[in-house]
Parts: sequence; structure tokens; C-alpha cells
Amino acid sequence: MIEIQNLRKDFAHDEIIKELNLAIHPGETLGLWGRPKTGLTTLMHLMAGILTPTTGRVLIDDRHAVVDRPYVTKVLSYVPEKLALPAGMRVRDILHFAASLRGLTNPRSVAQNLNEKFQLQDCWDLRFGYLPPSLQKLVCVAQALIHEPKILLLDEPLQPRDSWQKQRLLQWLKDPTPYSIRIISSHVLEDLAPLCGRILVLHEGRLVHSYTSEQLQTPQQMQAALHIAAEGGGI
Repeated sequence: MIEIQNLRKDFAHDEIIKELNLAIHPGETLGLWGRPKTGLTTLMHLMAGILTPTTGRVLIDDRHAVVDRPYVTKVLSYVPEKLALPAGMRVRDILHFAASLRGLTNPRSVAQNLNEKFQLQDCWDLRFGYLPPSLQKLVCVAQALIHEPKILLLDEPLQPRDSWQKQRLLQWLKDPTPYSIRIISSHVLEDLAPLCGRILVLHEGRLVHSYTSEQLQTPQQMQAALHIAAEGGGI
């Protein structure tokens, strides 16, 4: 479980996240949506324990995300929008190395399972730097799952949008596990609606609205949500 309590983050004189409170439960796929520069990535960094809050705290299974780093890195994986894996390494070697780094037994078998799950056979022997951005994102998600984390944070995982690789990731995201937490951020509301049971809207660092997937099924509902977010309407 993730608990966010009175969370605030300032950079210089700018308040990026403003007094945010939130609980995220096992089995939940949560969407975070907002316009660019609304604090989505900052919130992801705070949940992952990468940034220290100005005030408030993030608890992962009742453990402080910043203080108890060994536990957090064991149960949580974060995939940023742009992740620079070694360009000269082949895909198979990236996953083998990630499994070895985690101390997993039989890392080659673990990597092969992810190869099959994400259908990476067509790029298995290729170097990461030669892959298109959408396929690089798929490999990044696969390596984040190498140790089967309880919590997965995905920052803009469905970009670029015009790719057939996106369909592989969508297929996996639509099959959640009952014990895990997935948090997906995006600036594209239409990407989140089919995947997330709950979607939170951030505006200028504040949580201003919450939707269920059932409330965003029609174009009219989607347009109304976009209008509310643009106005910064509260929940």
C-alpha cells in the first residue's frame, strides 16, 4: 500500500506539489493525468523516494520512501519517460544483467520469460541504441519487472503513441495482478481511461478531480473532464 500524507515539494520559490493526500491499495491500477508542467513527474519521483519532500511523507507498506531505501528498491520499480540504458548492449544482455544485479537465480531463464511475455524476439539480439523509441520503452518496462516488484510506476509509458509496439504494452497493462499496484502517468487522458480503475487529475500541483473508468467511457464524458481540468475545478 502507498500512503501520501500532506505531501508538498518546493523547488526554489516554486511550490510544485501542494498538500497532497492519497491512498493507493494493492490490486489498483491508478492513472495520473495533467497538462505538461503540472507536477506529474515530480510526484512520481516523490513516490519512488528519488526526491525528498519539503513537507509530508510517502509511506510504502508503512515504511518511509526516502528513509527506508533498501526496502523501497526491493518492492518498487520506476520507469521514467526517458530511460538511458546502455546503447551498445543487446536486449538479451540488458535483461540478463538486470536479473544478475538483483541476485536472481537462473537470470537467463528469468530474462527469457520476459522475452516471451513482451514478444521481444524480433529485437532480442539487437543493440538497445538501434531500437526505435517505442521499442526501447518496451525493453525498459521489461527490465523494471525483472524482480516482479509489488509496485510499478510508469511515466508516460505509451509514448510515442503511433507505434505497433504500444499494442504489446497495452495488452500487458490490461492484465493486472491482484496483489500489485500500478501507477501510470500521462498527459493523454484517452490513454489512461481503458487501463485505470481510478484516474486522478492534477492541476498546478493539486489534486483537483478523481474519475472512475466508467465515468470516462464516452467522448462527451472525456471532453467534460478535459474542461474541468483546464479550469482547475475541485473534487
